[in-house]
Amino acid sequence: MERNDSLLSLRTIFFLLLFFAIAGLLIINNQSFWMDEANTIDKASLPDLASWFRWILVDRNSDCQMPFYMFYMFCWQKIVPVHPEWLVRISNLPWFLLAEAAVLFGLRRLPRFAVALALLTALHPFLWYYMNEARPYIMQFTGAMLLAVVACRVATGLQKAKLDADICLAWAVGTLILCGSSMLGVAWAGTFSGVLLWFSRKNRPTITRSGGIISGTAVVALILLGGFYLHTLLVQHAKPYPGTTGVANIIFAIYELLGFAGLGPGRSEFRTGNIGLCIPWLPYLALYGLVAGVILTAGFRAVCRKFGLQTILVFGLAAIGPVVLTFACGKAGHARVLGRHLMPACVPLLFVLAAGMRSLKGNKRLMNIALIALMAVSALSIRFAQRHARDDFRYAAAVANEALAKSLVVWWVSDQFVAGYYSVPLDAVPGRNAAAVWLPHPLAEDLSGRAKPDWVVLARPDVYDLYGTVAHFLDSNHYQKQYQSHDITIWRKAD
Repeated sequence: MERNDSLLSLRTIFFLLLFFAIAGLLIINNQSFWMDEANTIDKASLPDLASWFRWILVDRNSDCQMPFYMFYMFCWQKIVPVHPEWLVRISNLPWFLLAEAAVLFGLRRLPRFAVALALLTALHPFLWYYMNEARPYIMQFTGAMLLAVVACRVATGLQKAKLDADICLAWAVGTLILCGSSMLGVAWAGTFSGVLLWFSRKNRPTITRSGGIISGTAVVALILLGGFYLHTLLVQHAKPYPGTTGVANIIFAIYELLGFAGLGPGRSEFRTGNIGLCIPWLPYLALYGLVAGVILTAGFRAVCRKFGLQTILVFGLAAIGPVVLTFACGKAGHARVLGRHLMPACVPLLFVLAAGMRSLKGNKRLMNIALIALMAVSALSIRFAQRHARDDFRYAAAVANEALAKSLVVWWVSDQFVAGYYSVPLDAVPGRNAAAVWLPHPLAEDLSGRAKPDWVVLARPDVYDLYGTVAHFLDSNHYQKQYQSHDITIWRKAD
């Protein structure tokens, strides 16, 4: 990351952003919504602002702990239809482009580094996957990227002795986005801001009056946001997702964050815990690991030469601290921590990779081409390969609705919000109102005395059939599996 007196031209930035916008449109798919996305739409579809505020103040789920994102989606839904699915997912595109713009404009005096970082961002398979999810992860990434760009400007001397309104606004917006998109972002905002202060100790920049007003306003907003989060923790007791956090979760999170995911098996295969399923993919994973490892090592060395070992240790603690805290909270709260819960960690990884690409000389630059090519293959696989497709709730809903139209009994052992999005009527009583019977994680007594259903839709049994009651019922009554899509199975009563 050596200082370069050349400047990335506005024309180049414009064409790069245009390219990234087109790429972003190609990334977005129209696959079926999955459970959490349907939950987002349910809250976004509230009729008015008063209803939305009533919901967020009484909700006992973790969705209330991502207030800025949920409000953003509430506004998005009032402008853009919620059908088909891609019109909802495209709400991630503005955040993606804001992150790219922050890199290209904020680091335009480091043109090669900025282009490398922007290209890595555009091709990272982890980001491709979550561009297709109507959840706050891309918004989190953007907040973290804004803060990282501010810290980089101060660290490399791009920022002058005074922190003016522009740089303070970037810090304020980045911090508020990161903290407000999810409570998980608070620790990251703290460590990113800590790194900024660490880099500021050398030239001790002063804050202009306008910069001070912006920063002070942001601090007040953060205090109010912190009070709201405290309310959700102490009063509402937001419940975590069911699951456990262990070594396997840590390994899978690293696997996703580094960009391996598209070159390996699908998520449902990983959930089986059968490591043997990775064997056919080992040559591709090993090649990517070798290339990424070389460039990461070069990046660490380049950053160490530029800033010294002490700064690297501070940088490492700032990146690792929130990761450890997130896993510790997941372990204590019996919640499953996945790569998406560590989205801001993707930003320092991309910075180190970009530094590594910039530092390689001569024939070693072929490793840069290899990394870009392998990332592109991994990303395209995430986008198009069937093994990486989401569970097809759309088809499951169509089967349920067809059966209901014939006055057949349907059990819906799955998410209620997915059923709502795909217009599957639910009821707790079979046969009433021509609705499917909703049975989330039932006990044995919940099934006793019920008429045997003609069709059963079972999705994510680790979530909705916690006690294995439905699985036992299906097996003991010899139901026939008619369809399976990753973690969704559809069963029909034996003739």
